[in-house]
Amino acid sequence: MLDDRDETINDRLRQLGRMGTVSPFFHTFYRLIAQYACSPASSVRHIGDLFAQFLNIELNYHRRLDRAARQEGFKLGDIYSLADKHRIALESLTEEVLTTSGHSRDDELARQLILAACYYHTSQTEKVVAHLEAAARHLTQERLIYFALGYNRYMLALEAFVRPAEEPGEWLISDYIRFQQACLQAASTFEKVLTGSQSDAEVYQWIGRVLASAGFQQAAEQALLQAKEATGDQDSDFSQLAPYLSVPRDKTAVIQSPFDLPPISADEIKQAKKLLEKSLSISDLWPADHPDWQN
Repeated sequence: MLDDRDETINDRLRQLGRMGTVSPFFHTFYRLIAQYACSPASSVRHIGDLFAQFLNIELNYHRRLDRAARQEGFKLGDIYSLADKHRIALESLTEEVLTTSGHSRDDELARQLILAACYYHTSQTEKVVAHLEAAARHLTQERLIYFALGYNRYMLALEAFVRPAEEPGEWLISDYIRFQQACLQAASTFEKVLTGSQSDAEVYQWIGRVLASAGFQQAAEQALLQAKEATGDQDSDFSQLAPYLSVPRDKTAVIQSPFDLPPISADEIKQAKKLLEKSLSISDLWPADHPDWQN
């Protein structure tokens, strides 16, 4: 029976990997969850069942999303309706996961990561951070978790302290000191992803983006220099970060919306795969890379 469940999980992951509406980063993240939900060390079979249920919810949502987009007479209201049903299904699953206990480290890791994914898809960033932090305490060397944690700590800082100003395109920081502290924490988390390899370039770009948003221009520029050093190409073009490096120092407004975060790049996905491949315990888990990127 366990083999059947694990094969079902494998199949759902492969199907999600072929869907253009599924972020490759999340597809990789789901495979990390599978590593622990289906681990031989898992002592609670129900954890794997809950993860299979989560994947069914995701697959059902993205199938309907794809089907709706292909239909004639497609309406935006149809997307809102699907999103609402998706949210309700995830909230119901979340309640069940919260009442499930993990007896082994792998059980608890899977449980915390499932909760983080559920809360991310229901836009509860503070809870995403809390459960990623809990997972990181159990697995201090998993860089993919720290990448997700750094990203969500940054998002939480933006949600907590940045508000739209009266002028279109301008944003006010409600508590500049606390915003800076939160951004420094996010940047510090990203630093735990660094490996001393060429792939560090993407991580340094994120560090630079976070530091620049908080007004630490000199430190942000240093991070971009480190990104160029990591690539070995001093002519590397990081012009997309220019708006972040021009954040005014009057501590009141951000010219460009800090919420316009770029998608996690294909190079970052490849690095995440490398980090997982060494410890992956489920055979035939990695499908071919999806050619498209959609956030």
